[in-house]
Amino acid sequence: MRVQLDIQTPLKRMKKILLSPGNSMYVHFYYEKLTLFCYLYGCLGHGDSFCPIQLTRDVSDSDMGWDASLQAVG
Repeated sequence: MRVQLDIQTPLKRMKKILLSPGNSMYVHFYYEKLTLFCYLYGCLGHGDSFCPIQLTRDVSDSDMGWDASLQAVG
């Protein structure tokens, strides 16, 4: 499946999908071909070493727990 993303906002790990009234489920997202990715905030376009958000905030507030598990395998 291909989707269009706004790369100015952090990637999503999952989203709640409404299947029918009163029936929903969570879909987990995995991403391919991530080049410059900030594991601190989940944003595309820059890496951890030069994160414009990190430069304006305290490092202790910045850990969102992003890791390589969001990359598609195979």
